[in-house]
Amino acid sequence: MNQKLEDFLATRKDATPEDLESIRGLYNVLKSEFTQVDLEPYAKRADFDELKVALTKLEDAMPERQAPKSIFGDEKLEAGLRSMFNAIKEGDRKGVELEKVSTRAAAVMTLADAIANAPDFVKTTVDKTVHSTPEPRLAIVNRLNRGVSRTAVTRYTMLANSEGNAAVTEEGALKPLYSTVYDSAEATVKKVAVRIKVSEEFESFTEFYRDLIMRAQRQLAIVTENEVVNGAGGVGHLTGITSVAPAFNVPALAGTVASPDLVDVILAAMTQIQSLGFTPRVAFVNFLDYAALKFLKEATTNRPMSAENLARLEGITIVPVDANSIAKGKVLVMDDMYWQLFVNELIVREGYGVSKVGTEYLSDLDVNVRTIIFELFVKSYCPAPELASMVYDDIATIKTAIAKP
Repeated sequence: MNQKLEDFLATRKDATPEDLESIRGLYNVLKSEFTQVDLEPYAKRADFDELKVALTKLEDAMPERQAPKSIFGDEKLEAGLRSMFNAIKEGDRKGVELEKVSTRAAAVMTLADAIANAPDFVKTTVDKTVHSTPEPRLAIVNRLNRGVSRTAVTRYTMLANSEGNAAVTEEGALKPLYSTVYDSAEATVKKVAVRIKVSEEFESFTEFYRDLIMRAQRQLAIVTENEVVNGAGGVGHLTGITSVAPAFNVPALAGTVASPDLVDVILAAMTQIQSLGFTPRVAFVNFLDYAALKFLKEATTNRPMSAENLARLEGITIVPVDANSIAKGKVLVMDDMYWQLFVNELIVREGYGVSKVGTEYLSDLDVNVRTIIFELFVKSYCPAPELASMVYDDIATIKTAIAKP
């Protein structure tokens, strides 16, 4: 007998006489027709024995009077069973519809079939990397003489003038007098800052939150590089290297080079710096101009320039940089020991501000939003007497200045 029916009879103590009559009728149909009708696969001999035992238990436990009720708690189920057994009795097994089963012939499995109704986590692999275009490289700031300052102003002293010279003197003669005049200047700290506002829900997406934090901090570095190199000075800006670096000016080299190339341009700028007592150590050029340098060919072999030929640059380091720092067609040659850069530790502040929600202004605390501020305090300068340690100019201008007529 079906296990569901057995369980039901074991638990239902409220069976009525009508319930008993129903199950007895089913039992009698099976009993009377079992030897005449092939009941497989609908029933087996053991089912009759179990049904008989269940019937006896039910009759013993039945109260005297109760309201009629389907033994299965489902009149449609009972009607279906009666119909099934009646069909078996009449020998019409084709009329018995126990369950409609959808079947199909075996087919070749394809990936499309396999994932057609699969959940997303089965069909999809998540790449947790946040992809983006590359950000500018920070080549120049990392080369400078760098320190840490925690004051708002740095005052520095410069030699303004000197008078007199030392000389060889005879015994008893008056020694020459030498004197100096000093001047001072100051560099004021500038703040480079950025802020983000995030909801608690956004913070729960770790990959996005970490990426936002990283990119916000990276913005500070990018702006610092650009200001240190190209800042216009004045309110809201640093004084950048390119705004104060001298242009090329060596009249002695005019008309001395036939068909000058970028190597000649860098050599000419180095000569100016060396003639004023400094040691040029690095040349910054745009990536596109650096490529032109690498493509230079030997005059006799038409091959890329050899290490020996490039060595005529006398050990200076040529650094290719992004347009964020040095524009195409420009060159910066310098003794990087003389430019002073002070950057304090990164400061991170967190708090709650105000957000506009619809037409109202609400505290961020009320809407589960907080503000994170990132700050750098930067001072950048070069004392005036040491500005001669660098040259910044157009590549084409220097070529014209040194080219033979």
